Amino acid sequence: MSAYTKGDWCALGRTITLTPVSIHPGARCTAGVWTDLWGEMAQFNLEVIDPDTWTYIALKSITQDWVHGWELQTVSWTAQRSDVVLRFAVVQRNPYWHAAEVDLDDVVVQCAY
Repeated sequence: MSAYTKGDWCALGRTITLTPVSIHPGARCTAGVWTDLWGEMAQFNLEVIDPDTWTYIALKSITQDWVHGWELQTVSWTAQRSDVVLRFAVVQRNPYWHAAEVDLDDVVVQCAY
C-alpha cells in the first residue's frame, strides 16, 4: 500500500477493535508497520487516534530527506478503550519542493496484559 502527496498531506486509516481491552483495560498495545519513506522534506506519521475526540492517543513521526529504505516503525500506548483509529500519514513539509511518498507493508497491532 502507498500514500503519496505533492504539496500537502495524504492519510490512510481505519477503525480497529482491540479485543482484549474490553476484558483487560490498561493493556499495553503496540502498532507496527514497515515503511519505505522517500522524497525531499518528507514526513511520516504513525497515529493512534481516539475516534470520539480525534485526539492522538499515540504518535510517532519521522522525517527524511531523499534517503530511503525499509524500516520498521512502532508506537506503543496503554489502552483505555477498545476501538481506535490507526492512521498512516505522509506529509510534504515544504510544499514547493518534490513529492513525498511512503510505501507500507506488514501492519501489526498487538496488545498484552
